[in-house]
Amino acid sequence: MQGLDWLSNEAFERGAKVVWVYPPVEKIATTYEPINDQHVPYYSDLNWHFRWLDDIYTAHGVSDEWDGAYELANQLRRTYKANWAIEIAVAMDQNDANHRFSDNYFAYSSMYEDNSPGRSPIVVTTYNNDGWGPSLMDYVVSHEASHVFGASDEYRDEDHPAPDCNHVTDCGPHSSYLQTDNGNCEFCNPNSASC
Repeated sequence: MQGLDWLSNEAFERGAKVVWVYPPVEKIATTYEPINDQHVPYYSDLNWHFRWLDDIYTAHGVSDEWDGAYELANQLRRTYKANWAIEIAVAMDQNDANHRFSDNYFAYSSMYEDNSPGRSPIVVTTYNNDGWGPSLMDYVVSHEASHVFGASDEYRDEDHPAPDCNHVTDCGPHSSYLQTDNGNCEFCNPNSASC
């Protein structure tokens, strides 16, 4: 909640009104240990693999895979009379030394996944956030939730090549719903703000 409230405050300082509604938090058991999986969902062999997220969708009475992700988002949107909804899944990772999924990711929103049906309502993080710990989860959640609404990553490393500043999913003004540049993209903004 702190990470999303921070985003609301940042929006307010820029003349926009963003209000979050928080449904009750639910603990949902899964048939598959999330921390042993890749950061999910992932596309392989011409199929999507949601595994433990599908258990969450089943618990909510919606379909599996992408259909379930959007059905749950729309169900929440209707219930709380909201413009949009995001789903934040926190995977417990106390039995994993590096607090990451099997492919070394610890948090993500799947907007950058190839073959996905557009922007995703899903945010996933491990509880200990790659060792950042739960006390800094607000940073991780605000960062990942921003991807849901079109913000790109602002940094470059081996997993994040330099963005195309004019490309729709990178830093340019067409990458977000607000049609504005990503102010902390260090490649597309010479006076970038810190992350």
